Order: sequence, then C-alpha cells, then structure tokens
Amino acid sequence: MLDAFDQWGDIEAIENSDQPMKELVDLYVKFHDQAEDDEALDEKAREWFKRLEEQDKQALDILDKLTTWSLNEFDDIYDRLGVSFDTRHGESAFAPMVPDVIADLEAKDMLKQSEGAKLVFFGDPDTDPGEHDLPPLMIEKSDGTSVYGARDLATDKWRKEEYGSDVEIINEVGSEQSLYFCQLYETEKRLGYFSKSQRHHVAHGLFRFEDRKMSTREGNVVWLADVLDEVVERAEEFNPDVAEQVGIGAIKYNDLKRDPKKDIVFDLDEMLNLEGNSGPYIQYTRARAQSVLDEAGVDPEGLLSKERVPENQPEVARLLYRFPEVVKKAADDLAPRHVANYMYQVAKSFNTYYGNTKIIADDKTQTYRLALTAATAQVLENGLKLLGIEAPKKM
Repeated sequence: MLDAFDQWGDIEAIENSDQPMKELVDLYVKFHDQAEDDEALDEKAREWFKRLEEQDKQALDILDKLTTWSLNEFDDIYDRLGVSFDTRHGESAFAPMVPDVIADLEAKDMLKQSEGAKLVFFGDPDTDPGEHDLPPLMIEKSDGTSVYGARDLATDKWRKEEYGSDVEIINEVGSEQSLYFCQLYETEKRLGYFSKSQRHHVAHGLFRFEDRKMSTREGNVVWLADVLDEVVERAEEFNPDVAEQVGIGAIKYNDLKRDPKKDIVFDLDEMLNLEGNSGPYIQYTRARAQSVLDEAGVDPEGLLSKERVPENQPEVARLLYRFPEVVKKAADDLAPRHVANYMYQVAKSFNTYYGNTKIIADDKTQTYRLALTAATAQVLENGLKLLGIEAPKKM
C-alpha cells in the first residue's frame, strides 16, 4: 500500500472524498493488478516495509496519512455502532519492540535459522512430547524484516507489561487463523509470557451476501456504511423515529445470536423479522412490556412487596430467574449468543403470556402480573445493553 500511494496517490482527491477508504482500496486493487505482470512491484513493496521497520521518515509519514484517513472513516462507523475504545495502538507501534522479542527467543534457544530466515520450531514427536504437530512459526524473513508473528509477540509482551502478568487476552479473528494462534500461544507459553489459559482465540466465520461476492484485491467490496444505511432504511417501516436504533440493533443481534465460527449470510428479511429470533423482535417485546406499565401508571419498584408470589408461576417467570446464570455462562464461554438466544426465549414466553392474560385487571393478582411485566422489561433491557443494542421506548 505504501508503494501504491507513493506512485499513484492523490492527496487532494483522498482528502476531499466523502469515503477516502474507497480511494485507498482503488490504489490497493491497482497495485495488485499491475503486480501480476510486474514482479518488481512485489520487491518494491518489501523495500517499503523494510524502510518502515527502520523508522524511515518518508515511510512513516505515508503510513501516518493512510492511518489517519482510515481511522477517521472507521470512527464514523464506530459512532453509529456505539463502539468506543479505552486505548488504540496500531501494529507499527510495536515494531521497535521486535528486537527485544528476538532477544527473548534467542535467550531460550528457541530461534533457529533456515535458509536465512529465523523461525521457532516446535520439536519432533520422537524427542519432544509437546506441540510437535505444529509447523514452524516464522519470526524474521531472510531479508531481515519481521513478520506479523514477531509483531504479535511484541504486542503481547507490551500487554503483559502494561496490564500485568495475570491479564487475559482475547483475539477475535477469522477461523482461517486458528493454526497461527496455536503457534503464537505455544510460543508465548514457552517464552513465559503467558499460560495458554490466558490466551483465547474466538474464531469467526465470514460475512456472506447471497447476491454479492467480496474480494478486496479484485475491488469487490461491500462497504459496512452502505450495509448500515440499507438496514436502517428498511427499519423505517417500523417507526422512522427509531429506525437507526432498530436497524443497527438488527445487525448486531443477527451477528451475536450465532456461533461465531459459522458464516453469516446477510438476510434482511430474517434480520428485521418481527416474529422471529431477531433484534427488532426483542426490542418490540421490551417496548410492549413497558407500554403495559405506562398504561397502568405504576412504579415498578416495590410492586412485589404488596403480596406473595403465587405458587404456580408462568413459564416467563421461571425463565427470568435464569438470567444471572445465563450471563455467567456467556462470560465463561466467551459466547454472547447465550444471552441473545435466552432473550428470544424470554420474549416468546412473555408474548404468549401477554396474549393469554389480561395483565391490567382490578383483582388480587394484578400486582404480581405487573411486577412480572416490569421484570421482563428490565431483563430484556439489561440483555440488550450487554449486547450493545439500544432499547427504544416505543416501536
């Protein structure tokens, strides 16, 4: 990318663009198109990378521009998604620490040379009963430049120093990188950086579109901003005033309700289905429960203090008791889908209860019914908040 920008980049065009990332992707595609017929371009790219590692000013200036343009556009999307960061560091920030990592590897006699490159070998099954089935992990190329394995080790060494030796680190990365993370974690264990119980790879499948094929190198890119706009536009059918909350919530829930290792097919009808396992269905149910409380004009706090809980409680009540254990399981398993699918069960059960029960009725059990409705609204709101999804008051 550095070479592509140096050759063909137009600073004015990029800075004046509404979506500078599209301009940068065009440069990326152009480089790979021309590199197919010009092997010298690949060599130039390696030279730029080496200059970057050597802290060359021109290379760093270009990287700074590319990073700034990218992050500015990313931040617009993060704002829409309600995502914020306590701290943010680029990969290049840890390049100066790579020599320290190499020194650590050499001190433990873990680094071996092969055809000029430096690698970590994990042993032979006849002599080493450890992770002997792992292929070697490259740390440094024959030209002296590091690879991402070395920079990831440097990053994690910094994390240990910054956050303490008992920190746990979660990598949310595609399933195709599973072998690499096994190599990385085994290397860190042998270095004494972390135990394997402190390192977690949450493997992800791909986001697929039935009518669109994605390939960055070919320029076939589906832009997340366009996806957000498309879903929010469809969500206006429910209520234009909350379309952004409903649309963004639909996308998040559609992702978080699934086993992350499986591919996700972008299906607008499923994501916005008000009668199925969707974000809008959960939001609608919470809003319905809240509307009952508003109609009754009651304060949810203290409702149950007025009477005993009946012995035969409906299914939704039994489900509500499980909320703390579901949250704990989600945390232990690093699996927010447990919370998402639990909320769907709660919403279905409450809607059945709502359809079969007159909640506002002047009788001796009204207080219990209203308390149950308030508890449902609160649990659904709490669950949505855990998933980073807003809970509109009305739908």
